[in-house]
Amino acid sequence: MVTAATPAITSAPPFDAATIAAAKHVAERTKAGVLPKIGADGSRPSQIYAKAYRPDPAKANMPKIALMVGGLGLSAATTRDALDKLPPAVTFAFAPYGADLEADAARARAKGHETVLQLPM
Repeated sequence: MVTAATPAITSAPPFDAATIAAAKHVAERTKAGVLPKIGADGSRPSQIYAKAYRPDPAKANMPKIALMVGGLGLSAATTRDALDKLPPAVTFAFAPYGADLEADAARARAKGHETVLQLPM
């Protein structure tokens, strides 16, 4: 559950419109939807959407963790709650069965979240 008391996590600022627009060369629309691809210049979506890590020099020896919230996209209310309350440093993993995955992922990227597709094993 996401609460207003979720601790603050510092990170790089959200992606700007230019970054998102530039990423169109690493995606293609197919009958199955928009799929990632390697760009003509060799760039990969994972490189373009990767968040910059800017460590605090005073905390160089501290442990590092990554936070990923999974199962998003299945419930519109939960997805909206995560988008509204979680800081950009949290990665969002979207389930492939959501009704509006493309729009939800675009909103998450616009707010600065890394996004991944969660695949069943």
